[in-house]
Amino acid sequence: MFLQKLWQDKLQWDELLPAHLQQEWTQLLQTIPKLSQFKINRKVICSNATNIQIHGFCDSNERAYGACLYIRSTDNNNTTFCELLCSTSKVAPLKQLTIPRLELCAAALLAKLYKKATRDLNTTINESYLWTDSSIVLTWIQVPPNKWKASLGHNVDMIQQETSSAIWRHVPSQSNQTDFIQEELSQQCYQHPHHAGRDHTGHHRSHQAGLQRSSALLQIFGI
Repeated sequence: MFLQKLWQDKLQWDELLPAHLQQEWTQLLQTIPKLSQFKINRKVICSNATNIQIHGFCDSNERAYGACLYIRSTDNNNTTFCELLCSTSKVAPLKQLTIPRLELCAAALLAKLYKKATRDLNTTINESYLWTDSSIVLTWIQVPPNKWKASLGHNVDMIQQETSSAIWRHVPSQSNQTDFIQEELSQQCYQHPHHAGRDHTGHHRSHQAGLQRSSALLQIFGI
């Protein structure tokens, strides 16, 4: 997003940054050391898994859009674990789009990520759920693509084909797990629910204290 701002300002390679961009760049540099605190488990599927699900999320704003996939696995003791599998994001195009159109771009990005992940995972996936907080996008992708104009219909057709094995559902905006893609590192976006499950009573619990998203994530995943 920062590079896009440089392009928009049409700066030459040897020009000094304007004061507002210099301040933003300095703040960006200060967040880089926090990347060392970003930890993702390599093991995304629990031992002795009896049920494995994929849960994907997508979201957008006027500056960017993104998608992420989680693996939800349950072992033979009925303990559930949720792990971040992968994520991706893109900067919004310079040509201004409406928020629904950007949400559709996010859904298309999730569809491509889902196809790649399911192709590369060497295991059986029992269920797949894809989540968006856009009711408009859900309406679009539930209608035959030939009902829409060419550009919209093309994206809808691609999403329907790539995610035919998954179920699309609505998620409240405050519970959308793709938010961390759009947040600043300074706002601790590196804190994500990478290890969570249930206790012996069946209630959701988190194995890592202080991760605010864990409870909401498991509540969504408790299909």
